[in-house]
Amino acid sequence: MSCSQRNKSMSVQGIEENIRTGVSKGDPDESENISLVATPEMCIHAFNVVIHELLQEDRKCNDDSIFLDVIPAHVECPLFITWEKKHVSEKDFRLRGCIGTLAPRQLSAALGDYALTSAFRDHRFNPISTEEVQHLRVGISLLVDYETCNDCFDWHVGIHGILIKFNCPVTQNCFNATFLPEISKQQNWTKTQTVEALIRKSGYEGSITNTFLLDIECTRYKSSKHHMKYDEYVKMVGEDPVGGK
Repeated sequence: MSCSQRNKSMSVQGIEENIRTGVSKGDPDESENISLVATPEMCIHAFNVVIHELLQEDRKCNDDSIFLDVIPAHVECPLFITWEKKHVSEKDFRLRGCIGTLAPRQLSAALGDYALTSAFRDHRFNPISTEEVQHLRVGISLLVDYETCNDCFDWHVGIHGILIKFNCPVTQNCFNATFLPEISKQQNWTKTQTVEALIRKSGYEGSITNTFLLDIECTRYKSSKHHMKYDEYVKMVGEDPVGGK
């Protein structure tokens, strides 16, 4: 079955119901909030583009997908796409690639772009191979509800992701980093542990004092996330495109 056939065979009802677009009509006074919800169909699209890249099939699936037609071109959202792999001897999935953007991107194009980038160009890992696909899980995170925090602890573990920005007290070099909402909960970190880990993630190696923490600019946000394992993908599209590869 070709890519376009797979896409046209899957239901778009879930997309139409879950992607609500109270979109801006050009006049700020006439605009409404955009509520975006990550859906199974988004995960299917991520698997589709990665599988077609690996199998070198007709890439027109990115152009004629019903999925892409359903999302209006002007809908933009920050997002991250995460690939995880489950090893045979282990119960849990391990990170295999995660890349995204904190700046709003056209969602219909960015989903495919970041699915490929996180699968093949996360420099922490080797590119995903065809043999690994059957052991993968994809996660789509749409980042929403950005709010400026009063301080770097003005957020809730398991609910908010945080983006920090600060200058080195000595060199005045600028540092920034983010953790998605699920990170602190997965690691069983307190707010203090999360902030300290995020400061180190940014590359800053200096001392962390109370005065230093007060100067950190912090933004909190929420994430609409949906996971899908490969076997769930196979059930939804009705075939195993990499079976026996």
